[in-house]
Amino acid sequence: MRIAVIAMILLAVVSSADSSLSQIASAGIETGYNPTVPGGVVLYDQSYTGVMDGGIESYGVNINADDFLLTEAGRVESIEWWGLFLSGESDLFYLRIYSNNDNEPGDVLWEVPAASVKNTITGENNSDLDIYRTEFVLDPSDYFEAEASTVYWFSPHCNGTDYFWGALQEGGNMCNSYDGGDWTHQNHVGFFLLNGTSHQALEATTWAAIKKGY
Repeated sequence: MRIAVIAMILLAVVSSADSSLSQIASAGIETGYNPTVPGGVVLYDQSYTGVMDGGIESYGVNINADDFLLTEAGRVESIEWWGLFLSGESDLFYLRIYSNNDNEPGDVLWEVPAASVKNTITGENNSDLDIYRTEFVLDPSDYFEAEASTVYWFSPHCNGTDYFWGALQEGGNMCNSYDGGDWTHQNHVGFFLLNGTSHQALEATTWAAIKKGY
């Protein structure tokens, strides 16, 4: 009998809570929060396929950016890109992600100095120059949260050794800016890969999602 009474009381409390979610501390609730899917995945793949028609300058005052779009929201946790070092190799990169402004890079949304990249020779070469795959794993505090169906622009800007970002001329949508000037559209596609964690959208529900840690 006592157990039955306790069960009835608990049911009453739950029923009451259903209609008063808004009274829960707002700091611990975020409606529409996207829980992460465990395990890293490839968020965007425009990687080098062994064919390279040319290269886009990406050093000194020359800045280049190529657009990308994710079909699902995701968190960028590491980035790989391909290019050619004209003399030696460098680890002085600035990685940037721009917003989209009328089909060209807009505001800088994210910038990370990549001072300890991992360069790997792919075994391929173009015009007697080795093609390098360069990888940079982001610190968790530097992860970039990309929204779904939103155009962004990625730029691996080299600020050290002379460097060309590997590119393919196939009717792409890359932009170039020299010395902070206006963006100029180029007929190239830059080779790069975004890795991280996809977000699984919540199903339609009246319940709010509890953030981790609450």
